[in-house]
Amino acid sequence: MRIADFIAQVKEQGTLLALRCEWQKDDKFLCGYVDEIEGDDFKLRYVNFHGEPGHSGAEYDWIGFDEVDWIETDSRYLHALEKLHKTWSQFEGQKSARWKTSPASVKKALKDCHAAGAFCCVRYDDCIYYAKVEEVHQHIAKLAVFWEDYSSKGTVFIRPDQIKAIRIGGIDEAQAEFLLAKA
Repeated sequence: MRIADFIAQVKEQGTLLALRCEWQKDDKFLCGYVDEIEGDDFKLRYVNFHGEPGHSGAEYDWIGFDEVDWIETDSRYLHALEKLHKTWSQFEGQKSARWKTSPASVKKALKDCHAAGAFCCVRYDDCIYYAKVEEVHQHIAKLAVFWEDYSSKGTVFIRPDQIKAIRIGGIDEAQAEFLLAKA
């Protein structure tokens, strides 16, 4: 099957897709819906990583079939993104929270998050994870940790001083809570 045939099929089904073009960096990709096909190009209506319509100030772009390196559909990440896109109005206007990085502020945020039963984002091992704080003690915290696609990474017992940063109360955490409550 040619890319043009696959894109035509995705357009007909109204499927959200992710793709990377030859002009993008290796760790970047675009998400959206195919609205039109004209000759050797297609119009991609963007959806950003929060489910918001648009990407970097643009609503859509025309992309050539020959510019596409890969296309992905039907992944956990895209299913979650589609749910966020369909419910975008309830998150519109929310902003990202600031990262807390000092050891004292990380420990306080862990305690606050645990007391509120709220989700947070934690940065450790050079990765960012969504987490629910299950327990906090003086020298250890127990976290239920989730990947970016909102699937479970498992339970992590971690010393609070090993958490490089923590974020609570922003759009990312609200969306994680929304999606994981539906799971």
